[in-house]
Amino acid sequence: TMTDLVLLKNNEPLTTSLIVARELKRTHKSIANMIKLYRKDFEEMGIIGEFQMSQRNGNNAIFYHLNEQHLTFLIMMLRVKQNENDRVLDFKKRITKEFFSMRKWILEQKTQKQNQQYIETRNKSKIGRKQETDIIKTFIEYAKSQGSKSADKYYMIFSKMENSAFFILKEKFPNVRGVLNMGQLSKIIVADMIVKTAIIEGMEKGLLYKDIFQLAKKRVVDMADSLGVKEILPIEKIK
Repeated sequence: TMTDLVLLKNNEPLTTSLIVARELKRTHKSIANMIKLYRKDFEEMGIIGEFQMSQRNGNNAIFYHLNEQHLTFLIMMLRVKQNENDRVLDFKKRITKEFFSMRKWILEQKTQKQNQQYIETRNKSKIGRKQETDIIKTFIEYAKSQGSKSADKYYMIFSKMENSAFFILKEKFPNVRGVLNMGQLSKIIVADMIVKTAIIEGMEKGLLYKDIFQLAKKRVVDMADSLGVKEILPIEKIK
């Protein structure tokens, strides 16, 4: 299971003050006050980013992004009651593992981009995607001829369908394919071929454009299901 304790922002693993408050069963106000009180000390370990979220009362509250050093310092500064020791220890163990997992994934991303076999696989993926988008372009005109008012969205719709068939996206990426490893790219290459074939077959048979999408989706999902459990991106939990 995923605990979502660590997120990726600007290629840096971070947690948030909201996550800390939730996991330690503290009010966010108490955590935020601690950060404000020792802000200068915190920022010796890196800039603390701020973000706003709307609350139930309609007001916006300020939350903080924290790196691993920030988190360690924060927990050290908190007063922990005796009955909280186990909860705090459990949280520290789980989030330490997630920080380690995220850093490992970032390193793998940097390393694989220099690997010749990865480069070749990525290039094949780009070629396959180009062939698929050429067919989708024809499909969009086909859908428009059948009355579709939002056919131009099918580039995005097919991409999301393929990604969701194989992966659980833990983060938002401008380009999911840019963070896939060789094995994951190989799956997407095959999915692109499946989609392309299904579209061609469907249009040749004169099927309704919605039915063509469902045909392509079923074939991709069937393939993904045959491979087993979905992979988590950007990382898989280290056991």
